[in-house]
Amino acid sequence: MSTFGLQRLVGFCLCWYVVFVVVYAAVVSVSHSRLVVFDKLVAATLYLVGAIIALALGSTIIYVFHEGWQALRHVNFYTHDMAGVSPRHL
Repeated sequence: MSTFGLQRLVGFCLCWYVVFVVVYAAVVSVSHSRLVVFDKLVAATLYLVGAIIALALGSTIIYVFHEGWQALRHVNFYTHDMAGVSPRHL
């Protein structure tokens, strides 16, 4: 995905979230006080932040396993160590 495509996706998600917050606040304010509305908006924002963090962690774990799968399949990854390796001076 190009940078421009990613910017469009982030912009779309941000606009969608702002619309969600406005509509959610309007619906909740019909039957609740201002303090409850604020509490529910903060809770919704914290859920979003938690979902973003879970997505970032999950994608990192998937990427690491995807890139390291070749090494994990070989037996020498588990049976050999790096004891004989030393830094080289260039």
